[in-house]
Amino acid sequence: VAILSVFLLETLALICANGTRFFLHFFSVLDLVVILISLFFELRGIYNSHNGNEGYVGFSVISRIWHFVRVGHGVHELEMKKERVDDEEEEGSEQKDGGGEMEVIQ
Repeated sequence: VAILSVFLLETLALICANGTRFFLHFFSVLDLVVILISLFFELRGIYNSHNGNEGYVGFSVISRIWHFVRVGHGVHELEMKKERVDDEEEEGSEQKDGGGEMEVIQ
């Protein structure tokens, strides 16, 4: 429950930061839905443990794996974006310097 609560707080912070733009991104909304459903099943499993919630445990595990995959994907996207920005800065500095290499005229 603690991990799901952290994920929920993270998602709520993203909603506050991005406003309605958050809901334009399919995977962000899917994350929110997965977290809410997982939290529901987790709390239901805690309070109704005698009713045989084995099926819900599988969903909970899959949803947590999904969230970690999404976090990993986000990290990958940030790294790719940083590389693109670094490449653009290098190209800009080369153009500013006149190509970086000078020809020797004899």
